[in-house]
Amino acid sequence: MDLRKLRHVLALHEEGSFVKAAARVNLTQSALSRSIQALESSLELSLFDRTREGVVATAAGRLFIERAQQIVRSLSGFQHDMRSLHKGVTGLLRFGVGPFPASSFLSEALVAVARDYPELQLSVEIDNAPTLGEHLKAERIEFFIADSRMLPEDRELSITPFARQSWLLACRVGHPLAASRDPQAMEPLAQYGFASVHLPPAPHLPPALEQVLNLRSDKLAAFAPLALACDSLDVLKRVVTNSDLILVSTRAAVREELERGELVELRTPEFDEFAVLMNIVALRDRSLSPAAQRVIEQLRIVSDIQIAGRPD
Repeated sequence: MDLRKLRHVLALHEEGSFVKAAARVNLTQSALSRSIQALESSLELSLFDRTREGVVATAAGRLFIERAQQIVRSLSGFQHDMRSLHKGVTGLLRFGVGPFPASSFLSEALVAVARDYPELQLSVEIDNAPTLGEHLKAERIEFFIADSRMLPEDRELSITPFARQSWLLACRVGHPLAASRDPQAMEPLAQYGFASVHLPPAPHLPPALEQVLNLRSDKLAAFAPLALACDSLDVLKRVVTNSDLILVSTRAAVREELERGELVELRTPEFDEFAVLMNIVALRDRSLSPAAQRVIEQLRIVSDIQIAGRPD
């Protein structure tokens, strides 16, 4: 069935005149008449009666017009949806983020996406990179942003640099170490134990941190290196503000708590030259959808404001 002929029939029905309908569909009157006649011939049905009052649909024509209207409306809706998808403003987008981006800039980015693309549905997973990698390969998410150094080498994955966040150690206000303004050595800090997300392999950690995390407990009295490993920064921050554990985080992820005076940064020169390197991870053989591209763009904008736009 030729969609143009459906539109010709609808135009003729609505205008009731070959002259007006032909002008509407940008055809000559004779060309429109031939189009209608060809359709009637292929259907072996008469769709219109020509009367003195104008052109009116037959009983078969009325049924045809009803179905044609449904088809054209459906197609128009389909075309609208596809145009919207091309612009990245509708549909469902599933993606993931690691703990540090989730805590530092995700919520602000989602506010911007909800404002700019109100018809776009989002499903966001917050987890560590290995778990997000499994979900990506199972196509449960389209991409994720995390520290991909925790991932094994995989040719199926495309990894693109996204942002850099500097490491930081912090403790609660009132902690025995909080009042000290002198640089802190790692081993005395380790006596209190650390709380952190699941950390990347040793080569990607500051050497001083890696060293104390791998000390045996019999080499340091009351030593509890990584006392709490959890991929929720909210949980980690709540525990650290109510205990003597030392938080291993990024400055961007705890900026608000530092500004409000809920956490105190511990000066640790060993951390100064090391950072968490976050990347965009997607499947190598897949193009990102327009929606994914729009969301990544918004995530990058907010990340730049939250991280690069302020001292980090």
